[in-house]
Amino acid sequence: MVERMMTSSKTLACGKTRDLRVLWALEEMGLPYEVVGMDHPQRDLDTPAYRALNPFGQIPMIDDNGVVVTESGAILLYLARRSGKLMPREAPRRALDRRDYPKLQGLCEPFTAPAEGRRRR
Repeated sequence: MVERMMTSSKTLACGKTRDLRVLWALEEMGLPYEVVGMDHPQRDLDTPAYRALNPFGQIPMIDDNGVVVTESGAILLYLARRSGKLMPREAPRRALDRRDYPKLQGLCEPFTAPAEGRRRR
C-alpha cells in the first residue's frame, strides 16, 4: 500500500510493481497527482469497478480527467506527450529523439527473448 497522498487531477493507481517509474516521471515533470494505494492480497485489482477501468486488472494505471492509460511505458509516453516535458514537441526534434529506438530494441532483444527462442551457434 502506498502511503503518499497529493491532491490533483491526475490519479495513479499503484502498488509494488513498475509504478516507481511513473511516480518519478510525474515528479520530474512537476505534474500534480494523487496516489491511490492498491493492495494485491486483498484483490483490489479484481473488483468490477477497477476492471471497468482496466480490464487486465494490472497496475500502474492513471486516470487523467477521464483518459485512462495502463502499462507503465504507455503511461510515460502519454504524460511526456501531454505535458510537453521530457520529450520534444516539434516533429523534427521528436524524430531525432526517436531514431535510435529500433536499434536499442534490437540490442535488448537477445537478453529479453524467451530462453526457448535462443539457440547457440
